[in-house]
Amino acid sequence: MLKAIVLDDDAFVCRLIDEYCRELKFITVTASFSNPGEAAEYLARNEVDMVFINPMTRNFSGIDFYLDKCKDLLLVFVSDSPDHAIDGFNLGAVDYLLKPLEAGRFKQAAVKCQTHFNFSKSRPVVASPFILIKVDYSLKKIFTNDIKYIESLDDYVNVHLFNSRPVLVRMTMKSMLDKLPKGEFVRVHRSFIVPIHRVESVRNKTIQILDARIPIGSCFEECFYDCFAESATT
Repeated sequence: MLKAIVLDDDAFVCRLIDEYCRELKFITVTASFSNPGEAAEYLARNEVDMVFINPMTRNFSGIDFYLDKCKDLLLVFVSDSPDHAIDGFNLGAVDYLLKPLEAGRFKQAAVKCQTHFNFSKSRPVVASPFILIKVDYSLKKIFTNDIKYIESLDDYVNVHLFNSRPVLVRMTMKSMLDKLPKGEFVRVHRSFIVPIHRVESVRNKTIQILDARIPIGSCFEECFYDCFAESATT
């Protein structure tokens, strides 16, 4: 059972999310807040798996709250407008819901959260190798088991992670691939690197890793399928 909290200054929305979760039965709203200070106090004392947050209200910034207090939790934005959709993407939000909330659309977001949660819990807890990359004049440790996929953005690479916001770093794809454990990651497109053991399926030259769909470039196709076939036998 996923334990969730809601942070929104709209009391009706808070009640509606609670009702929808009761109907679904695999998410329970343990508390709802219109005040970020009270939400922070609750998080300090209780175990929570995910948060439904309004990214920007008249009284507080849900984005700032998430970054400061709960950036390791599953995130769903609930907003009056699509203005902060890019923020949601950059923070690694599982979904972005627009008001008025519809039951079917809410269920779709909830199922995605459940999938992410179950996937993270199914991973074995073992010592994980890591890489060190320079971010904002400091070194950041990234465990390779946490990497969902890596995307090229001009002179930068965006390291997409499970249950955490992406990390943007200035370096080339070749330099990144050289840092990663050999045989565990493969470049599948001029713009994408994937962890081969995370690939769930391949269809029409498209790789599926949870909700991410990643194209296979023609120049990288043979190498990818060789690695994919080899990983299935180990």
